[in-house]
Amino acid sequence: MSERKPGVHVVTTRRQTKDRAGVTHLLRRSYREDGKVKKETRANLTSLGSDLVNVIRAGLQGQDVGVLSELLPPVQSRPHRPGVQRPGLACRCEESHRSEPRSAARA
Repeated sequence: MSERKPGVHVVTTRRQTKDRAGVTHLLRRSYREDGKVKKETRANLTSLGSDLVNVIRAGLQGQDVGVLSELLPPVQSRPHRPGVQRPGLACRCEESHRSEPRSAARA
């Protein structure tokens, strides 16, 4: 008997239009229903990037992917948008800087 393969696989679709090209990576599952092959999309992996999709594809095929931090380039984290503060900081600032109500401070 043959060994069972994983229930999901990665499908890469490339679309070419006049002015644009697009690549989509989907995590899909194939199954049979009434003698016909059906496909179900489990996840859209496009936003993960090609490097991570290749690692996922290799892992699903049974290859040893090793430590992910060695295979993928570092990603720089982005700061919060200007004007967005963490809730704890806003409370401390108001208590320390304002001793009188806002309407009295403007007068």
